[in-house]
Order: sequence, then C-alpha cells, then structure tokens
Amino acid sequence: MHPDLGGDHDTAALINEAYAVLMNPTARAEYDANLAIIQNLREKKAAPSARQTSKEFQENNHEHCLFCRTKHSRGRTIEPETLCTECSSPLFLAEKQTFQKSCQRAILRIDKQWPVEFYTKWPQSSPHSGHTQDISLNGMQILVAQSLSEGQVVKITGKFLDSVARVVNQQAQPIGEMKYWRVGLEFITLCFHRTHGTFVSVEI
Repeated sequence: MHPDLGGDHDTAALINEAYAVLMNPTARAEYDANLAIIQNLREKKAAPSARQTSKEFQENNHEHCLFCRTKHSRGRTIEPETLCTECSSPLFLAEKQTFQKSCQRAILRIDKQWPVEFYTKWPQSSPHSGHTQDISLNGMQILVAQSLSEGQVVKITGKFLDSVARVVNQQAQPIGEMKYWRVGLEFITLCFHRTHGTFVSVEI
C-alpha cells in the first residue's frame, strides 16, 4: 500500500500507525483496553435495560433477531418454528402467561433439572453450560458457573426448547469450593421442540 508502489497515502498512513501501536506493548495494551470499553458500550446499547419490559423490548425490535441483531423481513408475521438465519435463535415472541388463582403462584412451576447450553454473544465459538433449576411458561432459573448481568440477553438451547431470554435476577450460590450463580431468566422469544407434552398440556 506504499504510495510509491501505487498505494493510497491515507491507507498507508493508517497501516503505519497500526504497526506502531502493535509493536509497542504499552500502546497495544491501551488500545485493547479502549476497544473492550467500546465493545461493552455497544453490547449495552443492543440489550434491553433492566427497567425495560420484555414486551417493550419486543415492540422496539420486531424487525431484528433479538439475540444477534440480524435484520429479517418477516415483520410481525412469524411462525412458532421460525429461526434466525444467522444464529438459529427462535424469532417467535413469547407471550406472558397470567393464569391467576387465589393464594397460588400465577404459573405453577415444575422443578426439573435439564442440561442447557447458552450463548452470551454472537458469534461465540462454543456455548456455556448449565442446568435448569426451575421452569415455567414465562421463564426459567438456571445454575451456571459464571456471573451474568441484569438485563443481559442470552440465547438458550436445551432438550425441550430454544429461547432468547433476558436476565432478571441472579444470586451467588457456592457449592463446595466452587462458586455458581442461580440466574432467573424471562423468555423473550420461545420455540418448543415438541408442541404437545413438553412439560404442560392444556385442553379446553
């Protein structure tokens, strides 16, 4: 890219500047630190805030995959089995279930321990692993080995369902000498692998 060899002067100057930074350990460390800050700000901008409800997040982002942010042309007409062409996350929006019964929880939760895998970003070379501790039609609780952030959006894959969910709470839970986190997730999008008999069936 040298100008004497037919290259562009501005591009050559950028290459020289990049080379100088990469060859200087102090300058490179400073650049890496600034890059990490920029990437963190971008992730926070893409994720819903802790105060934003899943419904508001869905309404504001219905033209994009709610995990990897890839744009799609399906608008609001999305079938339950529709997946993102980029990250394979479900696009079908989860509906908030509110079956009210006096003196009972709104949704009867069924304790099951299912192995799950989850992604915190895209692309990600390999998923993190965890186990469900509790699950309902509105969300799940998983036990994982790393801390997540409130409001963070994750992609969940498991034996019975796939979901894009957001972290609503977490609590440290030591097990022996290891530290784990019990993370509460609210479904944003949801796709059951089987439409009947997954963990609840209703007939009217």
